[in-house]
Amino acid sequence: MQYRGVVYDVGLHFEPNTPSVDPFSPYLVEHDMRTIADDLHANAVRIEGESIARLVTAARAAHARGLAVLFNPWKMHSPADEVRAYLAEAARAAEELRAEGVDVVFVAQCEFTIFNEGIFPGETLMERVGWMVSIGQASDEHLTALGRASAKLNGVLRLFLDVIRPVFHGRVTYSAGSWEQVAWAMFDIVGVDYYRHSEPEAEYVDGLDKYRLGKSPSRGAGGFALLEGTNVDGTGKFADGVVPTYSETEQADYIETQLGLLADAAIDGAFVYVFSFPTYRAGQGARNLDMMSFSLVKTWPEDDERCKRMPPWSPKESFERLASLYKSMQDAGLAGDNSLTYFSETRLKSLSQCLGHDRVRALVERISGTVNLHMRTIVNFSSNMGTRQAKTPGCLSDKALYFERVHPRFPFLDRAAFEATAASQGQPNVIPRSKSWTALFHTVLALGSEYAGGGSFEPGKGESWELFSVALANYTDLMLLPDSLTTLQAFTAMTIYALGMSSVGLDQIIMSEAVRRAQNLQEARFSGNATDAFRRTFWSLYCLEKITSFHHGRSSGFVDCDIACPIPYAQDSIFGAYNWFLSFIKHARLLSRAYTSLFAIGVSDNPDEYYLDIIDQLSEELEEWRVSIPDTGFRPGGVLKPHRMEGESLARTCAVSIHFFYYSFLQTVSRMALRHLPASQVAKREAVLITVEHASRSLIELTPLIEVAPYTPLWMLAGIPVAGFFVLFDITIHNPRSPLATSNLALLDIVAGHSSQLEYMSKGIIPGSVIGEFAHIARNYVNDVGGGGGGGGGSSTGNTPPRHTPENSQYLYSQPYWSLPQAVTQSMVAMDVTADFSDMNLVTEGEQTDSIESMDIEGLPMPPSNVMGTDVMGLFGFWVPDMDPLLYQGLTGQNDPLHGTPQADNAACIQMS
Repeated sequence: MQYRGVVYDVGLHFEPNTPSVDPFSPYLVEHDMRTIADDLHANAVRIEGESIARLVTAARAAHARGLAVLFNPWKMHSPADEVRAYLAEAARAAEELRAEGVDVVFVAQCEFTIFNEGIFPGETLMERVGWMVSIGQASDEHLTALGRASAKLNGVLRLFLDVIRPVFHGRVTYSAGSWEQVAWAMFDIVGVDYYRHSEPEAEYVDGLDKYRLGKSPSRGAGGFALLEGTNVDGTGKFADGVVPTYSETEQADYIETQLGLLADAAIDGAFVYVFSFPTYRAGQGARNLDMMSFSLVKTWPEDDERCKRMPPWSPKESFERLASLYKSMQDAGLAGDNSLTYFSETRLKSLSQCLGHDRVRALVERISGTVNLHMRTIVNFSSNMGTRQAKTPGCLSDKALYFERVHPRFPFLDRAAFEATAASQGQPNVIPRSKSWTALFHTVLALGSEYAGGGSFEPGKGESWELFSVALANYTDLMLLPDSLTTLQAFTAMTIYALGMSSVGLDQIIMSEAVRRAQNLQEARFSGNATDAFRRTFWSLYCLEKITSFHHGRSSGFVDCDIACPIPYAQDSIFGAYNWFLSFIKHARLLSRAYTSLFAIGVSDNPDEYYLDIIDQLSEELEEWRVSIPDTGFRPGGVLKPHRMEGESLARTCAVSIHFFYYSFLQTVSRMALRHLPASQVAKREAVLITVEHASRSLIELTPLIEVAPYTPLWMLAGIPVAGFFVLFDITIHNPRSPLATSNLALLDIVAGHSSQLEYMSKGIIPGSVIGEFAHIARNYVNDVGGGGGGGGGSSTGNTPPRHTPENSQYLYSQPYWSLPQAVTQSMVAMDVTADFSDMNLVTEGEQTDSIESMDIEGLPMPPSNVMGTDVMGLFGFWVPDMDPLLYQGLTGQNDPLHGTPQADNAACIQMS
């Protein structure tokens, strides 16, 4: 989990005239925020309350402690018009906080249907809850009434956004009850209060799938009453009037279990409800209201001497348990204190100790803040895309450029069919162009325009973006269309465009929908050229999604074990004797197995022997993949290097990509091996470290070959080379007297120069010069300690895997591929992750059809590995007793029947009670 959070209450009116926090002490708030950050090891907090002044005070205190803030103004028991005016005022306050540098997400109310008037029948909370209970036990007709109520809710939420977005320019979300069918397209983040009841663990985790829109959901863990014997239900009821046994262990166990389940589900973050709840104070026997409290600390009664101390509370067992869990996540690198996670907290501390200062930490935080600011800019801009009007392109030459430069790498279109369809548009007796065709056509033109000089690193700028904005304007409508090949191809083309710097923040949203469509269409019955087109589209998208997910540290949306689509033969992707498309697919599958077997939370408890055995298997597969590539400039470690390739630049671009894939993967699994090799195996650890250094150096040597252009994917433009840079920086700081130190410094300068070029070419949009500050720190440090080595060690050929020599044959560095010692215990059997393609159907060249058809544009078909780490957490809300168990069984859909499938950033958040 990237975000480790808690909920903090500054005063809500569950009862109209009784605030849940009274009095309010800014001094106590500052103390609590320090406790949340330093003692609980959290890095985010959701602040909820009605008083805007209190919210602002708490947000500033949280920001001072480095906590991300979910700003949740929450006015209960009021009609929509009053809430709308209230949210407008709160939005202005939140924007002031954002201008001050606070990392703030605006939460526009919570579970409005039951806590406010006008949607569900009833004048009071209990009347509305009673109506909900009756719906949960009633017929489909009543559930239809619930759907109509949700449609009314969506209208109210749109009115809220009408007053929020003009003044608040950060991300906006809503905290929905699981019974509320919210049209998530209008929000930037999906937030759902997803409660755990008596259902089995597997059923609970599986139920998360309907909230996934590309990003791993963020959930809230916690919210459990301290009553012994209620662990499964968690409702906290008194049975037969008997006062139950007070059990802090029960609550702590529940929180630990829930966090484990959510971590296994690969979520982005968790928020535990709630830090304190002074309305329910500790006491004796039946007066111990803390039994009903979900809080992590217990507040003492006003007549208790301990209530007059600072703080007026004591931590419960759940507090200590959560602190331990969050600390272990932090130290293991499963969650970083910054959204940019090249360095774990442990490595940052180690670097600071070596250097004697915290400049590296400060630089990492600067980069993180810049990335987050860029993400917010993109979301704000894209949220207004629907107002754009399609424009007829001035010329169609960009289409030809697309097929020359983009299509051979991602061959998902049938060029003849595409051009025939384009030529037929506007002709008599031809079906009018559909929205899916419009999006596809203009995205193809936009991609071609980038290669003609019409692109920009900044969103909203340039001819290419103007063309792409036509596709974005149709995005909401595309979400409502049924599955079809053209719709899938439109999403795939948009995915390719969104890989560039100008679309950071859009790529995941678009890609998630494309992946969903691709998997839905696997069982469709296509005919003729459409069959081959679908297969090429499926596997193009598969590769893009797997590579992007792996290098951004996210779980994939594709489920490999459910893939039945044959791998096609793509003639346009053949470069001499090299089949780029097939090689691309093989590497993507290798990344997929590496993520699920090494980096998924579900395998984190396996012993070291498991990891070492898996790494050995993967490294052998990596070598098999490498030697399968012809030595014509494409093979990593081959005789001919990419920069010496003759002929077209496209082949050289593909060769550079293959080299990046190889050395990045080698670096990643080698670093993972270092984590699991025993400290006693000094020689083997040194050998692996040499491999890590070699892979990092090879990546940096390739950096000058990167095309610094808006169309270059972000993971190649910055992600992979900067990851290599940071690893080599770390090695250099910890080994300043290494013989390679001088040449390592020179390599760091290469990336610094590349990053400065990025800043220059992007006109300052990409603050690449900050990378140079890392190189400067390294050079000063090496000079100060008298290091620098002998200046040797530079590779004259570059990128060559080390050759075998008898004296160092035990080292991983001694072979083109490397294996780890087989020290697996007899009782441990590692999973088989072999790269055998015998289970896949590969279509041969002779099976392709040659006839030219127009496209059917309307018809239906018959860890330690995070590189970017900019995902945003979610949120969760308040528990309503006695209601949700019924609703959970009765409602499964979460789509607005009037507005279709959600398309916002998916960071759904859940409170478990």
